[in-house]
Amino acid sequence: MGEASILQGVLNGLTSAGIYILVALGLALLMSIMNIVQLAHGEIYMVAAYIVFYFTATVGINFYAAFVIAILAVGVLGIFLERFFFRPFRGKPDQALVLSIGLMLVFQNVVLAIAGGTPKSYHSPFESVVNIGNLALSTERLVIIVAGFVLIVALFLFIRFAKNGQAMLAISQEREGAALQGININRLSAIAMFLGCALAGVAGGLVGALFTLTQRWAARC
Repeated sequence: MGEASILQGVLNGLTSAGIYILVALGLALLMSIMNIVQLAHGEIYMVAAYIVFYFTATVGINFYAAFVIAILAVGVLGIFLERFFFRPFRGKPDQALVLSIGLMLVFQNVVLAIAGGTPKSYHSPFESVVNIGNLALSTERLVIIVAGFVLIVALFLFIRFAKNGQAMLAISQEREGAALQGININRLSAIAMFLGCALAGVAGGLVGALFTLTQRWAARC
């Protein structure tokens, strides 16, 4: 195998890493702060991609506006889920896990009912190809790689230096102690859920342009 083939494989691997980073960041945040395994997180990712599809292909607005709408929409959806579904099961991870499985099935079937079973696709503005010597990488995949690693740094800085981030870290380490120090657990849990789902929205919006969408698309990615 030539050097160019090895480097091309490395670039392709970085693309896959960027996709997994984008999807996993929000899930890791929710697991650490809320102590739940949110199995419906992949469906949030799927919903964001469908929102981008709807606003670009049906409404006709540009990708960037649809992308922002999708991020905000699934972020607000996350606040709703935290308040009315997960909050009552705080401290009950087994029951929250079962709930997330139920939500996963609900989201899949709601998307199927609304969007139908026909595969969907949309285009992003990053459809060119970057050539580096003998190597080739689509701009879409390059954006995913960069976005994944930039968001890792951004999330680290938020947790490390922002007041809300430090409060989330305190909650993850000792929830009762954090509450005794005056930290509003409910507010921070809602913020964490918003951020976690918004990160899934970033993933869905960017990665959705690479694949054909179906109601089971998130599970395959």
